[in-house]
Amino acid sequence: MEIFEAYDLTETVWSAAALTGHDPKTVKRYVKARASGRNPYEREPRPKMIDAFLEKIEEWVEQSKGTIRADVVHDKLVKMGCLGSVRSTRRAVNAAKTAWKVGKRRTCRPWIPEPGRWLQFDSVRCSTPPGYTGARVWCRVVGDELSITARTSSGDLSEIWRHQLSTPGVPQIIDAHYPDHPDGRSVHQPRLRPRSEAEVAFVGIGPGAGRWLKEAGPAGASRIRAKTAHAVELAVVLGSDRGDQALGLAAAAGRFAEDDLVSVLEHVAASKHVGQVVRADEAHSVQNGTIAWQALGRQQRAAGESRAD
Repeated sequence: MEIFEAYDLTETVWSAAALTGHDPKTVKRYVKARASGRNPYEREPRPKMIDAFLEKIEEWVEQSKGTIRADVVHDKLVKMGCLGSVRSTRRAVNAAKTAWKVGKRRTCRPWIPEPGRWLQFDSVRCSTPPGYTGARVWCRVVGDELSITARTSSGDLSEIWRHQLSTPGVPQIIDAHYPDHPDGRSVHQPRLRPRSEAEVAFVGIGPGAGRWLKEAGPAGASRIRAKTAHAVELAVVLGSDRGDQALGLAAAAGRFAEDDLVSVLEHVAASKHVGQVVRADEAHSVQNGTIAWQALGRQQRAAGESRAD
């Protein structure tokens, strides 16, 4: 029998201890924790020497944007009179960095699968307000609503949001919970930020160069620096307009090989009409088909019939 079940039945510490086989002090501690609203299965934190310096540690972590080392923090605390150990400082710094990263963490809008096309393991998804990404929450049904409770920054458990009950496959997503995803859209692609002179020269060719650079990475293109340098040389000789047009066409067609840009430039130089750009895939191939094989069996049968005649 569980401690709380035994205590709720007998309403005395000694009787509950006798039924569960636990020490009466343990039963009393669990009952007292539940009465105060704390989690009885979590140990109550004991005071530490470093507690008086936690605000200073959080300040240093905030100023350094989570990059300050624990040994540097410990040296500063020793000068301030802290008598705690290096291990205590390291734990406090790690906790402060974890809390700092929670507020800086990038949030992702949940993926909503299309019914009938994807296998979904959970039944209902519900969003939480900003600041609770990765945090543990407790959900319970209250009437026709789902109440979400979490531990706030003050350490207390409180309700942070309520959703209307839904059905499997219909998640309850609130756009206000994802401020980085306006109108349900994903985060915009970051802008190109060239640093070296070669990168500045390549991006300066035009928007086609930027598109080529964005498409080349996901496509697995190799020797990016050599190809961009060659593109800059071609743009200087042939002009930025033609170079930019060729780079844009190459990016749209997924052509990132060594001589692909030269081939596209030759096509543009010949003043040929640029038709619909087609990527090479299973649906578009220049390989000969097998329809000619259909005549093989017919020719043999025809030869056999002529001999029989």
